[in-house]
Amino acid sequence: MEVGSLAPMPTGAVGSVVFFGTPAVAARVLSGLLASGVEIELVVTGADVRRGRGAQTTPSPVREVADTHGVPVVFDPNDVLKLPASGSRLGVVVAYGRILRAPLLESLPMVNVHFSQLPRWRGAAPVERAILNGDTTIGVDLMRVVAGLDEGDVFGEVILPIRDDHDVEALRNDLVDAALPLVVSSLKSGFGIPRPQAGEPIYAHKITKDELRVNWEDSALSISRLVRIGGGATRIDGADLKLRSVRVADQKSHGEPGTILDDTAPSVATGDGVLQLLEVQPAGKRVMPASDWARGARIKVGSKFERITHG
Repeated sequence: MEVGSLAPMPTGAVGSVVFFGTPAVAARVLSGLLASGVEIELVVTGADVRRGRGAQTTPSPVREVADTHGVPVVFDPNDVLKLPASGSRLGVVVAYGRILRAPLLESLPMVNVHFSQLPRWRGAAPVERAILNGDTTIGVDLMRVVAGLDEGDVFGEVILPIRDDHDVEALRNDLVDAALPLVVSSLKSGFGIPRPQAGEPIYAHKITKDELRVNWEDSALSISRLVRIGGGATRIDGADLKLRSVRVADQKSHGEPGTILDDTAPSVATGDGVLQLLEVQPAGKRVMPASDWARGARIKVGSKFERITHG
């Protein structure tokens, strides 16, 4: 995408914000900005989603927050071009989910709240990739929006540790809590001079359905990280099962990967180490303790999980 020139950033405090975002994590940022007294002039979000086979639709989490606070909402980002000119207006982007085109970048200066230490984990799934990779820290960067994917200069950064018990939702919530003071102070006091990104870019490609399926040849540690990002689909005795909470056991594996080693407090051999199952969800049922599932499903020592390869 060719961009003639980016709209200039406001000098000093920002007068009003156009907020771009769609999912729950963006809604939390929007709520925080509103609670801090930031003037949100307009919200741009994803269209309402149809539910089931009927005509009913569900608004995005961001729209729900905007509606609650009486903030105007549009679905087409080009509607922003209809706003009256203002040298103190700024766009704030959080997990919007769409590419912002040249005319908008040329007319509205924008910053993006990106959940990584740029240029590491540019792209769609930085939090998931950081957990899967075993990163011990993660950042939240306040970045200038440019034509290239997450290539803009950085106005500010906060670094957080990634704990072993961090699942993707809890880590995102911690990142939002860390981001809000940075964003609010920048909006109210000015953004200053940004720094260019330095280092080799690493891209956080969107997580695929196949990646969310358990490969029991992987290590117990790798599978536990998969479960922490919301993955864990597997199958046993022809029945699908989702792993919801697991723990890496302090013991060495002594069976073929995927084999049940203990059926009372269910533990499973992996390609490296043993994985203890804490909570699981059978297809079409609620989340339950793994011990209750094993007893009800009559799981026995020696039973073996299969890898789901299609569907």
